Amino acid sequence: EKCDSMVMAWLYNVIDKALHGSVAYANIAREVWIDLEERYSQRNSIRIHQLKREMSLVGQEKLSVTEYFSKLKSVWDELGTYQVLPACSCNCKCGKAMTSMLEQEKVHQFLMGLDNKKFNTVRSNILSQEPLPSLNKAYAAVIREESQLQFTQLIEPRNTIERAAFKAASQNRSSSNRPKCSHCQKLRHEQHQCYELVRYPPWWDD
Repeated sequence: EKCDSMVMAWLYNVIDKALHGSVAYANIAREVWIDLEERYSQRNSIRIHQLKREMSLVGQEKLSVTEYFSKLKSVWDELGTYQVLPACSCNCKCGKAMTSMLEQEKVHQFLMGLDNKKFNTVRSNILSQEPLPSLNKAYAAVIREESQLQFTQLIEPRNTIERAAFKAASQNRSSSNRPKCSHCQKLRHEQHQCYELVRYPPWWDD
């Protein structure tokens, strides 16, 4: 009876004050617990539905791979608090198989939300592996691909600038090697060869 009174006191301290009146006439702590469980357990189903919907909508978009993965993992972790795998006591491998199946489901969810343009190749490589790699290994592979893409993006602008500079220098060298008339300002002849000064040849109009 003393223990029951202690549990009752604990329940009163942790539940919202607005609920005190609805459980004030319970005789034992178990009655309070069952009453609250029946009244609010349905909310777990609602939250599970919300989390599953949120999980289906999570995509990388403009997030980095790390930010996207963290966002997805937070949904998985909260969902795991509501959906606990049942303990298996028959010494079989069904518990391990169930855990492996859930792990593979997370791998697929993670890969589906990735940016298609950037990670289509690495995603195909991961999915082609048999058995499917663990979530951590799939994440590591995508992170490596992201790092490689970032490195390439840093190199390409520099190469473009270098190519433009080389082309401009080549054009300048080509132009500087051609003679230029100081009279008509045209290339490929000098002033003493300018037809405007020394007359056009007879065949010019032909």
